[in-house]
Amino acid sequence: MAEGLPLDHGRCACCQRVVHINDLDAKPARLAGPIINADEWYTELQNALWANEDCDRLECEECYGPGYTPISLLGPAPSYADAAAMLRAAGG
Repeated sequence: MAEGLPLDHGRCACCQRVVHINDLDAKPARLAGPIINADEWYTELQNALWANEDCDRLECEECYGPGYTPISLLGPAPSYADAAAMLRAAGG
């Protein structure tokens, strides 16, 4: 247990609020900070994700910005076989 938190909770890297781990979302650390233009920021986030950039910062919904998608909304991760089948179907 880090910092005396329950195993299923984490701390927002921005506001330091403790929330359930499923309510945090990851993004690249370089996208932290105030958002001046939401459309440009969201485009940068999409580009970072497509480039497989490390998403090493966890933030809560209030701090994240556009594109917040907590783990709880994503559903279960596909199995390796399902992921491989999806890649083959997509031509990858």
